[in-house]
Amino acid sequence: MTADVLDPDYVLAQLEGRKGHSPTDDETARIHYELSLIDEIGEEALVASVIAASDRFRAESLSPAFGRDAIPSSYLLYALGVHHIDSLEHKLNAASLYRSWAPTELPKLTLPLRVEVADEEVALARRILGDVRPGKSVETWVELRPQPRTWCPESGTTPEISPAAWSRFANGDLTGVRHMDDQGFAALHAEFKPQSVFDLALLNGTYRPGHIAAGNLDQLVSRRIQAFESWALHEELDAIVNEVLNTTYGIVVFDEQIELILQRVLGVGERESLVLRRIFGKHRPGTEGEYLRTVLRRSLVDRDLPEDAIRALQMFTSQNVHPAFSKSHVLGDAYLTLASASRT
Repeated sequence: MTADVLDPDYVLAQLEGRKGHSPTDDETARIHYELSLIDEIGEEALVASVIAASDRFRAESLSPAFGRDAIPSSYLLYALGVHHIDSLEHKLNAASLYRSWAPTELPKLTLPLRVEVADEEVALARRILGDVRPGKSVETWVELRPQPRTWCPESGTTPEISPAAWSRFANGDLTGVRHMDDQGFAALHAEFKPQSVFDLALLNGTYRPGHIAAGNLDQLVSRRIQAFESWALHEELDAIVNEVLNTTYGIVVFDEQIELILQRVLGVGERESLVLRRIFGKHRPGTEGEYLRTVLRRSLVDRDLPEDAIRALQMFTSQNVHPAFSKSHVLGDAYLTLASASRT
């Protein structure tokens, strides 16, 4: 099974079927990049078991929401129909997923799964997971050993989304929709009137204590309909920062935005930017602090960055790393919310 589903030609053929056109150079490069990461951590069997788990739950008419929040960041798993978030379109960092699957952090072939359970799904879920209650999330450890099989996702893998679902958000008719039992969250959706999965993810990522305390919910709604002030940090940073934050109306909402800014300013790769963001968030001295200093020294020389630009970047990152949330997680969550609005 592993050899079949992780063969690059097989994955690219599935991607072509899903997208309706031959893979572009960027899409092909991303698939090969992820396959190299999987080979590097030696977890081909674990990745194959994720695909097997996806098949198993969909065969039982359940909506799988994998406990590893970074799963939607994988373009390979998107190509194979495990999730429905275009990781390239949303600029998600695949390194965050495969780094979390390093053998030291997750036992082999043990997969954390979370399944959203609706009333009509309780009997099926109990058969697989044991005791569950309607409308609740169930977290469990499921051990899956890959079995030989031939699997080819068909063109209709994306959950059926009713056009009426979007009008429900616009009209504030959110009774029974996933997460909308929180009146403040429901009111935010009714006021913002989301029109895309990204909009739903944006609201989910902003409805957090740090953003609420900073008044960013009101800013989010107002900035959607009127111009907002650009960031002015340093002449070496401003163009990059404002370009990255434009889609979230100048507000730092996602971890991936910080990583993308670090990549573009410091000239580092995806994996380095992931480590750097975590260092800024933890403020740890010692080995991690030395890693940070090494990268910054290299950027001062190689990219000819002024020291005051580095200081401005450090302050900006450390101040915004905690309110930020995983874009990969909230995009996956947004799809479940949309599917819920289509179904209820």
